[in-house]
Amino acid sequence: MDGLASTAAACALVALALIVPSSAGLALPLAGATVGFWFVNRPQARMFMGDAGSLMLGFGVALCSIGAADTERGLHSLVILAFPLALAIFDTSLVVASRLATGRPIQLGGQDHFSHRLRLLGWSPYQILAAAVAGSFTGAACASLALSFPNPQAWLALPLGVIF
Repeated sequence: MDGLASTAAACALVALALIVPSSAGLALPLAGATVGFWFVNRPQARMFMGDAGSLMLGFGVALCSIGAADTERGLHSLVILAFPLALAIFDTSLVVASRLATGRPIQLGGQDHFSHRLRLLGWSPYQILAAAVAGSFTGAACASLALSFPNPQAWLALPLGVIF
């Protein structure tokens, strides 16, 4: 869907920069470039990101996430950093599960992403983008909440992330 990858990536990058300030040096410039691209990629796009652009963008988001991981906290840190990426993780999981359930190859394109499903329910492209922003920042809020508490209590934020 037009603008969805750039919207989700920009939200995740801003969230990572806010949650882990040490990642801001890479996350914010990449988010800025993504927002700049969004203006030509929003619904009724004049420019298409394509596989090369989305793979580079995903690599940049992953690099920011891995670079922000706090090795002193271990697994707790990795779970927290997954929250801002929850939208992408959810969509990938949904697509893989639906394709495996129907016996289709997972590497082929299709109309089974969450954005396509919302379009079939009558949502407009901008409503879907707003839902993506809300989902991304809800994940970021869960991560921020988890960081506010010591390790054992931070795991209480996990159900919040799963529920949204």
